[in-house]
Amino acid sequence: MGKEPASRPCASVIVPAHDAAATIGRTLACLAEQDVGEPFEVIVVDDGSGDDTAAIATSAPGAVSVVASDRRGPGSARNIGAERASSDVLAFLDADCFPEPGWLRAGIEALADAELVQGAVRPDPGAALGPFDRTLWVLEDIGLYQTANLVVRREAFERVGGFDQWVTPGADSRGHFGEDVVFAWRARRLGARVAFAPEAAV
Repeated sequence: MGKEPASRPCASVIVPAHDAAATIGRTLACLAEQDVGEPFEVIVVDDGSGDDTAAIATSAPGAVSVVASDRRGPGSARNIGAERASSDVLAFLDADCFPEPGWLRAGIEALADAELVQGAVRPDPGAALGPFDRTLWVLEDIGLYQTANLVVRREAFERVGGFDQWVTPGADSRGHFGEDVVFAWRARRLGARVAFAPEAAV
């Protein structure tokens, strides 16, 4: 008798990381606490870090794969993660974001009526902000799709062709216009339905 084929994970969480040793451990610990109720995989793409990012990710709890890459920028790192992913659901999360326990479940549920789901992003309530600190707030769909918290069906991702890699290390990408916005609007122009999921929060 042959072996039963291994079931596919319900989602592939892709985390691009560059010099993220200060935060990646907490990010992965939060992922290990997800209440999704089904197996999922986590893929950390180490984008040429010079610190202990890869070592911390390798020793993290849960099913975490670490992929090494030269320093090519976050768009390239996300594409590499998507190539390695084995699920039809691609959940993108940044290495300094800490998902709430219901994050992944809510993101997957929102895909029932969409191909691209933006989740909520709020500043860490426990972090003290200085006068020059910059934070990201995403409380509704305003047309600026942030890969700090984005869930996409693989079919839509492949239809678009992934993320453009024109935002490279050293480029000025501090504004609201980056490879994630370009990706999402291409998906929309190709007919992708979009949803905002406030319960999918980081």
